[in-house]
Amino acid sequence: MAYVIRVWTPELIAGQFLMSFDFDANDGKGFGEFTHCLWQAKRFTTAVSAMLFFRTRSIVRPHRPDGLPNRPLTASTVEILPEDEV
Repeated sequence: MAYVIRVWTPELIAGQFLMSFDFDANDGKGFGEFTHCLWQAKRFTTAVSAMLFFRTRSIVRPHRPDGLPNRPLTASTVEILPEDEV
């Protein structure tokens, strides 16, 4: 069974699926591509691997100005779903 990530914030991409995400783009602020089409969504073999991807830190800027880990994708609200339940 495959898992996908659906994003709910920011509002501009609400309800779309994650296609790809570059955690080091924009000087560590990240850049993602999203789609309404389930068949284009990035797939993960387990929910844990999807969560680990979601929590990935930027290599070019591993810390935010406040000293906490810089995990650009966590700025969005997401849900991790089994592909067959979408």
